[in-house]
Amino acid sequence: MNKLLTLFLRGQHTNNTTSERIRVGRTLEGTVFELTFVVLLIIVWALLIYFLRQTPDIVPTHFGPSGKADAHGSKYIILVICIIMSLMGVGLMIGAYHPQKGTSLKIETPRQVLLVTRMLRLLGLMSPVLSFAIGWTSLASVRHGGPNVMPILIVVGIMVAISLIFPFLILRSKS
Repeated sequence: MNKLLTLFLRGQHTNNTTSERIRVGRTLEGTVFELTFVVLLIIVWALLIYFLRQTPDIVPTHFGPSGKADAHGSKYIILVICIIMSLMGVGLMIGAYHPQKGTSLKIETPRQVLLVTRMLRLLGLMSPVLSFAIGWTSLASVRHGGPNVMPILIVVGIMVAISLIFPFLILRSKS
């Protein structure tokens, strides 16, 4: 495990000051995450464009607590939301190379750096999935029996779980 962490981290990690610059080096794991992200992003955007062409101009844009559409608007507003989600994913994937900026927790050990990096990459991968869920709910499901917010709730639930579990693991690996 120490050899893996040594290969994963680049730069000096000798003192535990918060001003220390921790650099994450390129690894096979990072490359796999990034390639998966790019392929997923391409597939999601191809599907979103396909859905956009098949959808009427007015689509559900907001859903109430009951899961029923309570607001309608232009189908292009969904693209704006999906663009924002995609850019957020790109930011998270880039942020994985700067783990000290990716969390408000104090990072003191190489294991913590590894966990923060994985958390950011997982959240980055979930961003295109959330874009797809939003696009499906507002654009595609209109033609397939009506909108269903369950895909969005599932993806958001997974992202919340990642955001809760990883900080716990990061704090626990302090010693």
